[in-house]
Amino acid sequence: MNGALLNVGQTFVVVLLVMILFMGVREALVVSTIVPLSIMFALIAMKLIGVSIEQISIAAVIISLGLLVDNGVVMVEDIQRQLNEGKPPKTAALSAGKQFFILLGVASITTVSAFIPMFILEGTAGEFAFSLGAVVGLMLLGSWLTAHYIMPYLCMLLLRGKPKSVDAKKGFLLRSYSVAISKALTLGILIIPVAYGLVILASSLFGAVKSEQFPLSERAEYLIYFNMPKGTSIAETEKNTLDVVKWLNDTSVNPEVVNTTAFVGSGGPRFYLALSPADTNPATAFILVNTNGFEGAVPAAERARRYLTEQHPEAQTRVTRLSMGDSESGIVEVKISRPDADTLLKSAQTVEAAFADVPDITFYENDRGNKVLKLTADILQSNARELGVTSQSVANAMDMFFTGKELSTYREGDKSIPISIRAGESFRDSLEDLGDFYLGGTSQLVSLNEVAHFDAVMGLSQLRRENQIRQIKISGKSDTLSAYEVLANLQPVLDAVQLELGSQYAVEIGGEIANASKTNSILAAGLLPALIVMLIALTFQFNSIRRVGLILMTIPLVAIGAPAGLWLLGQPLSFFSILGMLSLMGIVINNAIVQIDQIDIEWQSRPLRDAIINAAEQRFSPILLTSMTTILGLMPMALSGGALFEPMATLMIGGLLFATPVSLFFVPSAYYLFF
Repeated sequence: MNGALLNVGQTFVVVLLVMILFMGVREALVVSTIVPLSIMFALIAMKLIGVSIEQISIAAVIISLGLLVDNGVVMVEDIQRQLNEGKPPKTAALSAGKQFFILLGVASITTVSAFIPMFILEGTAGEFAFSLGAVVGLMLLGSWLTAHYIMPYLCMLLLRGKPKSVDAKKGFLLRSYSVAISKALTLGILIIPVAYGLVILASSLFGAVKSEQFPLSERAEYLIYFNMPKGTSIAETEKNTLDVVKWLNDTSVNPEVVNTTAFVGSGGPRFYLALSPADTNPATAFILVNTNGFEGAVPAAERARRYLTEQHPEAQTRVTRLSMGDSESGIVEVKISRPDADTLLKSAQTVEAAFADVPDITFYENDRGNKVLKLTADILQSNARELGVTSQSVANAMDMFFTGKELSTYREGDKSIPISIRAGESFRDSLEDLGDFYLGGTSQLVSLNEVAHFDAVMGLSQLRRENQIRQIKISGKSDTLSAYEVLANLQPVLDAVQLELGSQYAVEIGGEIANASKTNSILAAGLLPALIVMLIALTFQFNSIRRVGLILMTIPLVAIGAPAGLWLLGQPLSFFSILGMLSLMGIVINNAIVQIDQIDIEWQSRPLRDAIINAAEQRFSPILLTSMTTILGLMPMALSGGALFEPMATLMIGGLLFATPVSLFFVPSAYYLFF
């Protein structure tokens, strides 16, 4: 939390310095007022709708800064331009407010509509996405109100008309752009396909970027799942677990460890949303290891992994950290289901062997039990009825023989000790002794041999069912490969298993891949209502199919630099990267709206070509400044935002670096071509 707040402060300082450098002190101070006022508005509204101040909402504030500044820059630039033309301050402020009141409102609505898919997500992803989208929407609303009801007054007080000469560097950029855009207008028929060609070429980089839905947590702890062979007694599990705990608490070996908590036979409380509790089973244990910091947790976990592999090969172990999502990233689950247990077991062993061959595999496990000796009882119903014995009474007798039955309770002070009866240990491993065990009949004692036939067979100690169908789940994770890359390694074996099993057996993929597919399908379903809201808002503003179509044509431009940024810096394509892509869409659409509106205004008093060039020149500085403040404002998050936010910030920076210059030529050229 402290790191996220520090990022907000760093971002605000960077944005302010950039505005001072490119706009001047007075203009920068006026524009900068939009940030604290919008944040204050958002905080009040967040309280009302129940959104907490946490990492996600703070990240939304950082993402919003570029969009907030855009509204302020557009207003201040236009007011300053009119003051430079000699208009009175009040007239300039009212004129700018009248021109941009509805326009910036529509731009804000289209930006927020890009977040509509986030509001329909469920689970942890839905909580994250709702917080992000809601805060961005509130910040934009506060920005719009500030830009139209507070900022014009500040401009009247602080801004003054300037000579037409401008800073040399800025003049050079603007003059260079003016020359370039005048030449580009005649090449509009080439610029559009070239831009989309870049989109297609850049999109191919997504395949080279590692996919990861949610990163691992940076909490100062790690987890150990310790599973003895199924059927192991809880006493034996406890003995081995205490051996591990003793090693963990040895400060000469593990100086990073502060303390440990072990749960034997169960997974303990679910103290974290993404925690997957260990099974309740005598053969399972779960150990929570707290360390002196995140930096110490990583090497300590690796050391524990090596120790468990070398010293406890009899156990299935997994050493991991908590995930920031609702499940751990990188895990691939293979579920094999259908009726025959022996066939399932054989196929599961084949898949387990394939997991073992995956490069840098850190763990692979299954949820089945080992084959053990099982006792089956075939009740002779005719004999049982004749002797007055029921199946339930036979089951109760066997339960008493092996497990015991509580008869009473011995109390001493505040202590209660149950009194149970069961067969002695030397009798419980003998079928003959079981057959000689007596239970009450209608009028006499009846031995179990008279009413049941017992047999010992080999069977799985544990076999789960899903929807009443037998199923074995094998799961694993690689330390260096993504879930998709692990699946690619397994796919030939899975195809062979499916071919061998036939259509009566099902091989399904779960884990991160299934979760990501579900999340992406929900996001895709939300794009339609988002598009409808965009169309309604844009049609209201422009009342032109060609203009609305031109604005929507700019959306794919965000893909030009986004994957390149992730690929160059080695960041994964995560859930938050996708949210960053939606934010990029809002920024690009916002720029296109303001560009087209300015062209329409200029076209009323001059020829189309001159109008486009003049409008492009007027919108050049605000668009460039907005992109620069967003890029530089995201830098602290990209460099030190942690595993959760660094991919999102990197994607947005890469997207803006390429999409901004392309859109500065794409929109004017396409407008000239269409009209």
